[in-house]
Amino acid sequence: MVMENILKLAIFGAAALGIEVIFTALAHLKNPKKRNRQKLFGYSSLWYLPIYGLGVPAVLYLLRSPLEGQHWILRGLVYGLFLQVGEFISMGLLHVANGESPSEEEYKASGRSLFGFVRPDFFPAFAVMGLIFEYLYRTLF
Repeated sequence: MVMENILKLAIFGAAALGIEVIFTALAHLKNPKKRNRQKLFGYSSLWYLPIYGLGVPAVLYLLRSPLEGQHWILRGLVYGLFLQVGEFISMGLLHVANGESPSEEEYKASGRSLFGFVRPDFFPAFAVMGLIFEYLYRTLF
């Protein structure tokens, strides 16, 4: 049972990293300042694996009952908000632990971040990602 749950959390975290790599590749595609953007290079960080693997399922577990039966738009908005708050806290903790969070330099360079920890203009992507996570959560757990 324990190994099964660890495997589920690892699958969840790896899927989330994959989603992030796809998102960053597509985000760079539309950024004219990025060199070689048409190569669709995406990125993530292994620091995010425990955040995605443990934190996101915990939030989904807590929100599952209050959001059950609600319209998908409302659920997406709530997930987006919680994911962005979670990103802000997680990136702040990684900044304290490592001197810089993995995406801090990139976020600060955009000029559209809060302290280099979160990008409010990515909120729609976080809302969609939350709905994808919800589906994955229902499938795995």
